[in-house]
Amino acid sequence: GLAFGPASEQSRISLQLRQTAGGDALIVKILDLMQQNLEEPLLIRDIAQQAGVSPRKLERRFQQKTRTSPLAAYRKLRIEKARQLLLHTTLPLAEIVAATGFGSRSNLTEWFKREYKTSPLAFRKEYYADSHPAGSAA
Repeated sequence: GLAFGPASEQSRISLQLRQTAGGDALIVKILDLMQQNLEEPLLIRDIAQQAGVSPRKLERRFQQKTRTSPLAAYRKLRIEKARQLLLHTTLPLAEIVAATGFGSRSNLTEWFKREYKTSPLAFRKEYYADSHPAGSAA
């Protein structure tokens, strides 16, 4: 567990989806399940079962209320978590891969590049170059 405590629940993506869904109780429950299972992502059918609905109902309701699929939202939450870990920890990429459930470095890199237009390591390097000028301690 690499939970950050209360801050981990304040995901920007999750808050946006909750707002878009108008606080829909089922969507909130689904997003909570996703947030709690970033390291070892659940299958959508398992999330549906835990939320007490059919996978089809979960998919339809999520799409209708958030204008995105549950799978895409789950992936965005995991990418966001990887970004947070890159910015706020010195964890090696292999540990970030494990902490976000991407399974492999190449899988995380592919999805991270789609979202941020750069690789995870280039992102971290650029952030630290910008926020820690040469000669200062990192």
